[in-house]
Amino acid sequence: MHCIFITGTSSGIGKALAQHFLETDETCQIVGFARRDAFSHERYTHIHADLANEEVLKQTHFSLPEGCTRASLVNNAGVIGDIKRIGMADDDALLQLSRLNVGAVMVLTNRFLRAVNHADIPCTILNISSGAANYEIDAWAPYCASKAAVDHFSRTVAHEQAQTKGKARIFSVAPGIIDTEMQVEIRSSNPQDFSRHQDFIDLKNKGELTSPQEVAPKLAQLLTNPSGFEGVNIDVRDM
Repeated sequence: MHCIFITGTSSGIGKALAQHFLETDETCQIVGFARRDAFSHERYTHIHADLANEEVLKQTHFSLPEGCTRASLVNNAGVIGDIKRIGMADDDALLQLSRLNVGAVMVLTNRFLRAVNHADIPCTILNISSGAANYEIDAWAPYCASKAAVDHFSRTVAHEQAQTKGKARIFSVAPGIIDTEMQVEIRSSNPQDFSRHQDFIDLKNKGELTSPQEVAPKLAQLLTNPSGFEGVNIDVRDM
C-alpha cells in the first residue's frame, strides 16, 4: 500500500494530485492537510490544520497504517505573501510566509522521515518549489527567497540520505505557472507595488496558465517511480 501525505489539498495542485491518485491507484491511501475542507472519498482522510501556526505544526504527526509498504510526503501548501517591495511589506505577512513556505516544510520533512525510518520502508518527498527561486522578482522577495530555501534544503537532505544510505528520495519541483488561487492573488495585487502585474493578467487572458489537473500526472510520476529521475531540482517542463 502506498500511503501519501499531501499538504494544501483544499484546492490547486494539492487537490488535483490527491484526486489523481484516488482515480488511478485503487490501493493508495491519501491523508490531506489543509485549513479548509477538501473533498470526500473512502480512501482520503482530511486533517484540518493551519501549518503556518507554530502550535498546530508541532502537533502534526504521521501515522502509517498497517500494510503501508511505501510512503510519500508532498509539501505543497504555500503562500505568495504580501505583494509589496521590501520596506513596504507587512511584517506579520512576512513571518507567516516564512513559517508556512519554509518552516513547515522543514518540520514536516523531519517528522515524516522519523516515522518512515522507524517503519523501515522506502519513501519519497516532493517539495513544491517555483521558478521564482532562481530569479529576482520585485515585490516577491520573501516568496523567491522561501523557494530558494526549499530547493537548497531539499538538496542538503538528499546529500544526507546519500551519506547514510537512506531509503528516501527527495525532489524539489518547479511546476510552472499554474492556474491556482495564488494566481488570483497576484492579479489582484496593486500594479503600483508590482511591476510585472500586467504580465500575469496577460497570461490568464491568453490562456497560457497550466491547470492543476495537467501537472498532477507528472508529479505523480515522481512519487510512483522515483528511481526514474535523477537529481533533486526538477522543472516539470523538462519531464
